[in-house]
Amino acid sequence: MASLLGSTQNTRCILPNDFRYIRSDVPCQITAKETEWLLQQDVRTLIDLRTWEEQQRKPCTLQHHPAFAYHSLPVSGGSTVPATPEDVAASYIAMA
Repeated sequence: MASLLGSTQNTRCILPNDFRYIRSDVPCQITAKETEWLLQQDVRTLIDLRTWEEQQRKPCTLQHHPAFAYHSLPVSGGSTVPATPEDVAASYIAMA
C-alpha cells in the first residue's frame, strides 16, 4: 500500500477515499508541498497517540504550525500487532 505522503511510510485514509480521517506514522520530515496538500484536503487537526517519550524522540513537524491544531493524547497498551486489517479498529478501541 502506497503512502499518501512521500515522507511517511503509511499515511492513508481510514475510510476508502475519504480524507476526513487519515492515519499516519509521525510526519517528522514532511515537506512544504505535502503540508500544502494536507491543507488543500482540509486536514487541520492532528491527534498524536504516541507516548510522551516517543514524541520527544521524533517530534511532529506540524506540532507548532499555525494552520494545524495539534493534540497530544498518548495511548499506551495494546502492544500486540493486529492479525488482520479488520482487527485494527478493535485494537484501537481496546487501547482506549
